Amino acid sequence: MKKFKGTIIKIIDSQTLKAEINRIVKHPIYHKQYIVSKKYLIDCLTIDKKIGDDIEFIGCKPISKKKRFKIIEITKIKK
Repeated sequence: MKKFKGTIIKIIDSQTLKAEINRIVKHPIYHKQYIVSKKYLIDCLTIDKKIGDDIEFIGCKPISKKKRFKIIEITKIKK
């Protein structure tokens, strides 16, 4: 399974949060770099979380219509 690293941007309820992954892409013709972001819904049951925390998560079997990821750990806690 591939691990993803992202930042919590929204806590939807006690079991679901939304995380964002940012990556830098180079334009194929003009060679300018720009940021592309993607948002994921993540299932997390027992881990204490806050907006702005950096997390690590992996893919899993579908939990609901849009949730297909589970949190592994919080790598950096926002103060």
